[in-house]
Amino acid sequence: MLLRFNVKNFLSFDDNTELSMFSGKVRQKENHLIKTNKANLLKFAAVYGANASGKSNLIKAMFYSRDIILKSIKDIPRESFFKGNPQNKYKNTSFEYEILIDNKYYAYGFNVIISKKEITGEWLYDISNNKEKLIFERNLENNEFKHGMKFKDINNKTRFDVYFEDSKLNNKTLFLNEINRSKNILYQNNNEFMIFRKIYKWFYDTLDINFASAPITNFQYMLSDDMNFNENIVKTLNLFGTGITNFNLIESDIDEVRRDLPRILLEDVKEKLLNGLATTINIRGNEQFYEITLDENKNLKIKVLAFKHENQEMDFYLSEESDGTRRLMDLIEILLNSEDKVFVIDEIDRSLHPNLTYKFIELFLEIAEQKNVQLIVTTHEDAILDLELLRRDEVWFAEKDNKGKTELYSLEDFGPRFDKKILKAYLEGRYGAIPHFKKFNIEEFKNLY
Repeated sequence: MLLRFNVKNFLSFDDNTELSMFSGKVRQKENHLIKTNKANLLKFAAVYGANASGKSNLIKAMFYSRDIILKSIKDIPRESFFKGNPQNKYKNTSFEYEILIDNKYYAYGFNVIISKKEITGEWLYDISNNKEKLIFERNLENNEFKHGMKFKDINNKTRFDVYFEDSKLNNKTLFLNEINRSKNILYQNNNEFMIFRKIYKWFYDTLDINFASAPITNFQYMLSDDMNFNENIVKTLNLFGTGITNFNLIESDIDEVRRDLPRILLEDVKEKLLNGLATTINIRGNEQFYEITLDENKNLKIKVLAFKHENQEMDFYLSEESDGTRRLMDLIEILLNSEDKVFVIDEIDRSLHPNLTYKFIELFLEIAEQKNVQLIVTTHEDAILDLELLRRDEVWFAEKDNKGKTELYSLEDFGPRFDKKILKAYLEGRYGAIPHFKKFNIEEFKNLY
């Protein structure tokens, strides 16, 4: 689970900015909490703000930092430091996560100079107790490298020392990445290194980040052989008023997939199938979901996802469903998830009616009572600014100052009464984070067109 995320000198974030999932002083809705041996964590957080307030930059900070951890620094844009201060081009950008794994708390983070695409520092601490316990720390600017690993096996100590020594001059790859790259044998029956695998896998498996412009799921969850599970999908879709009564895979023409997917991708799929690297390949295209296999003549055989609707005999393709229904199909996978996950979604309300957004969050909070799952969203949807639905500490605001710097703050900082109508207060500007319009002459504006 996520405890805290901190970012500094990235896009519209200049000073260190923190999103905390620790609960505040609120006593209502304790079923919204994950209770641990050290503190209570929130299962939900919504970040509000005007357009260009920096909400999406928070998601980008998490996305790019995760990308650096799992891949490399090469894909982060060189100009993504905070430009409100020209000197920031040569200063460190910092990312730090505090996370909970197996009832233990860890702080992992790193510094980079984005304009040079160079890593300048990296650290991992066990913060389960009041005193931080060093696991490792690299400071490439000062040539300082230290670790607090204690090994019972001398061979493990030697191996770790070699890995750590090699990392001293590597300012392009994080040590956490390097010690997890092509080293599966290292972790087989070897618990002394396991902390590095657990931290890495948290970013790989648990942290799930999604932008508004990209699909959340590839609809793989709709291929289950479990009839009860499929019935639950249909019931959930019906609950949101989509009119869908069933779904299935039906055969389709190869010309359909050729119009939707690049030729080179289809050639690659066919090659993999012919070489026996897979028997079935599933792809979500721009318009449809495809299940691709080979027929008896070694030609591509295509099936597509299709839906039945109330009082309708014909099948409806995914491309024929509304944007809102497709968005719901993306989000439903979050409700059906049974694993420990941290879902981060930019603009959760995209293509959804306000009532649907409200109902989805309400349903998530009900279902999440029995799960260790967190959902962090950005939104413009003020309908969910409702203390009947949310706790004060679940509501965050993002606002830019006149220098383009984003501040992130919690409704908990204002401490409104439990019966306070926060939607009215928000729209009146009490909490900030709303659009500010410049005065203009309507006649001059009309003359522009």
